Amino acid sequence: MKKRWFLALLVALCCLLCACGAEGDAVLYADESHDHIYGFWYNAGEVTCSTEGVQVRYCKICHQSEEKYTPIPENVTDQEHVFEDMVVPPTATEPGFVSRSCTECGYTIRVPFERTP
Repeated sequence: MKKRWFLALLVALCCLLCACGAEGDAVLYADESHDHIYGFWYNAGEVTCSTEGVQVRYCKICHQSEEKYTPIPENVTDQEHVFEDMVVPPTATEPGFVSRSCTECGYTIRVPFERTP
């Protein structure tokens, strides 16, 4: 009696496992093609002032990649810059400042020194 009950439970469990996830399963066709099932998006390259950002995801079956690009912002101040700082010390007639220049595109800003009492 226990063997029949166990066998019935095992068959029911197998049927349940076969039915689970049927909606997301891939459909393989005669020519071995399928509907792609893509995973999560991953950052492959960040947006900078001179390059677009890239995100990629892969098919869970055949590992085909799909990419999407994030454009460079049109406003130069909203872009991600790689700054290099150069300190310009104060003189008798001019206050000092820090010149921040982007090594990628040449965008430059001047940051004045703050006076301390």
